[in-house]
Amino acid sequence: MASSDPSNSDPAQVLNYILNSIPPATFVARLRAALDPAMGYDSEDIQSLLDGLANVGFERAVKQAARVVEQGSKAAEDGMDEQHCVRCHKEYRETENGYEACKIQHTHTYTSATLKTATHAHERCLSCHKVPPPSAIVEEKCITARHTTNVKDIKERSALLRTCVEAGCGRKAPTTAAKLLDGSFESAGNRG
Repeated sequence: MASSDPSNSDPAQVLNYILNSIPPATFVARLRAALDPAMGYDSEDIQSLLDGLANVGFERAVKQAARVVEQGSKAAEDGMDEQHCVRCHKEYRETENGYEACKIQHTHTYTSATLKTATHAHERCLSCHKVPPPSAIVEEKCITARHTTNVKDIKERSALLRTCVEAGCGRKAPTTAAKLLDGSFESAGNRG
């Protein structure tokens, strides 16, 4: 006699096994690969996967993603699909935005092991204060986040952040991002 507890069902145990045995990055890579037409999956297959995700607690995420795609499609039709990120100052489409889409490099790109003075051997990033490894190219980004069009969404306090005016984007910003983020922004005077 089969158990009525869905967590003990064979499908639940199969899913649990998959989740425990495949590294998260590999799991995501395989899901992304399913979007490649060469894999042979059609839109009905992908919709079945989305329906399954919605049925197991991801309904809100699936609906939100569908809204973003729909809005992006409408914006593309109107020629307004690109947005400008006020953190990294790159153009992006919301449909391509993700948790690591916006990247800002450390203030140091590389260091030299041949430095003789201790002061230079321990230079830190002006933003995150990490010490780079000696004689190594630093691949890790200082800031990684989602792109945003709203300065108020920027939570990082960093000397690396600049307004669109400071970055030469040609967009007007209320004040420097650093002043806004460190709390010294005076909304009444808007001095910046």
